[in-house]
Amino acid sequence: MKKPTAPRRLTMVLRSDLTERVFPHAARICQNPNSFVNHCVAACLDAMDSDEITCDLPIVTLTRKACRKPILAAKRIRAICAIFATSPEEIPSRNFQYLAELLNCHEGPLAKEVVRAYWKLADRMAADAAAFEKQLQALKSRQSSS
Repeated sequence: MKKPTAPRRLTMVLRSDLTERVFPHAARICQNPNSFVNHCVAACLDAMDSDEITCDLPIVTLTRKACRKPILAAKRIRAICAIFATSPEEIPSRNFQYLAELLNCHEGPLAKEVVRAYWKLADRMAADAAAFEKQLQALKSRQSSS
């Protein structure tokens, strides 16, 4: 009876500037740095070997979700925004960020009504955040004047 063989290990050197960047990302998704780097390399190699037009990199998706960053391509989100705004470049970055977060959580087909509802919700979320920041600033200024 043969024992299963473990994958062969090879020591490689990672540039120090990359090492400094790896540690926070690995910690953010609760992985050890070696495992994180292996996932990154595997995802890149899978993307390079794929015949697909677009490639989903699970490690990138996981990391961006943990950071609450958009996963959809920014150009696609801008195109979606163009449906509701005359000039998508004029969309405040906060609204854009909230819309991206909402779209990234959506499952199923993106009907126009759904996008319109997300657009309104993102607008309301941005307004609520601005109101919160305004109240927080008023409290801070009261504290500093006391």
